[in-house]
Amino acid sequence: RLNDGDMVCEVGVWFGRSIIFLAQLCQRLGKKINFIAVDTFAGERGQEEHKRIINEHGGSIEREFRRNLSRCGVGSAFKTVPWDSILAASQIEDNSLAFCFIDAAHDYESVKEDIAAWLPKIRKGGILAGHDIMHEPVERAVRELLPDAVITKPVWMQRV
Repeated sequence: RLNDGDMVCEVGVWFGRSIIFLAQLCQRLGKKINFIAVDTFAGERGQEEHKRIINEHGGSIEREFRRNLSRCGVGSAFKTVPWDSILAASQIEDNSLAFCFIDAAHDYESVKEDIAAWLPKIRKGGILAGHDIMHEPVERAVRELLPDAVITKPVWMQRV
């Protein structure tokens, strides 16, 4: 249901698998969608596996993410924002996103902050969604802030 010119954002892109898949699908459908990729590219705090992977990539996976965009033929559709989620949200105009997918930090406070920061960015009829609802802190935050969210594990979704 995305239209040419719509803006789509993913918060927490890691190496880009999800958002690249969506970008390629839109490309195959002939849709001209603008994608925003938000990530610190430093991994999630407290995740030893993330720390190991980040160290293997010299302290940041941003270069590898950008390489994946290019290799998959979708780099020109992207604006990459290597910032913290809340800072990035403060730079996005309210009611401007057709879709935003949150897959950043998974602790309760971070998920609450992400939802609160990104919900105003979604236009009427748009969707705010996220990943990893099977983690108790994520589910608690989503159910608290978005009691009408549709939950289909591992994803949650709220139409605005």
